[in-house]
Amino acid sequence: MTIHSEQNSGLSESQEDYLEAILLIEEAKSSAHAREIARQMSVTGASVTGALRILARKKLVHYTPYAPVRLTPSGRTAARSISRRHNALRDFFLQALRATPEEAEHCACRLEHVLPIRFLKRLAGLCPFSSFSAAAARRPSQGSPS
Repeated sequence: MTIHSEQNSGLSESQEDYLEAILLIEEAKSSAHAREIARQMSVTGASVTGALRILARKKLVHYTPYAPVRLTPSGRTAARSISRRHNALRDFFLQALRATPEEAEHCACRLEHVLPIRFLKRLAGLCPFSSFSAAAARRPSQGSPS
């Protein structure tokens, strides 16, 4: 079953994960290659190629086989929104629920795709941690009803 994020309608969880991985690699190395994306996500090269083709059709990445992958401006905006949600949720699990880093990372990775922004904002009101509150206060680029 494919669950589409309320924040980035039209993107599957997997597509959001690819955008987030590309963003993290670009931030660390200034460019991302399919091989690095596959390693980061623990998937095959064929899976990465298929995902990159879809993301390129959606105008979220610049993709040419064997060349570095680059996020488009809209891809970067979506990836940053996904990353903010992930980091906010991870921080909430670590600080408010005292989860282990592994538990916090796992839960944040799952919930970042399905938790409506209005719930994230409500959690921020209950637990005013700096990064959590700041991420929840930002509206995603493709908005959602509150």
